[in-house]
Amino acid sequence: MTSSTRSGARPPSVPTTTDELVKELERVRAENRHLERALASHATVDRAIGVLTVLGRISPDDGFTVLREISQHTNIRLSAVAEHLLAHARGAELPDVLLGELHAALARHAGAAGGSARCGVDAAAPAPHRCDAVSPCRADRSSARSPRSAS
Repeated sequence: MTSSTRSGARPPSVPTTTDELVKELERVRAENRHLERALASHATVDRAIGVLTVLGRISPDDGFTVLREISQHTNIRLSAVAEHLLAHARGAELPDVLLGELHAALARHAGAAGGSARCGVDAAAPAPHRCDAVSPCRADRSSARSPRSAS
């Protein structure tokens, strides 16, 4: 039997004093909080990718690229951009800076995938685009006439 396998031997990284145990517990709790935040952020980003996939008629990979580009061009955290897009899908308005970047990013990626350029907008289609069904983009509302104003 070698000294490293004999009974009572501890690996060097195992805390042995109460102070070391307390410090290790604090470190593990902080790591746990960090991982919980990361998991929640990941879920939010995944849901926003789903929204972009449906409304923008793009692939999930392009949806992530669109989110990343919006985040980089606006200097807003990716998870915050995702939260704004999810709120927009539920009816909230997007801040102007995000709206402009969203439409620009969709134009870059939807065209390559055969989709349309603005939240699923197809200029030749008579029906309102998918984004209108959830919550009309301000840019689209200003150029669209409502049925009431047409009479």
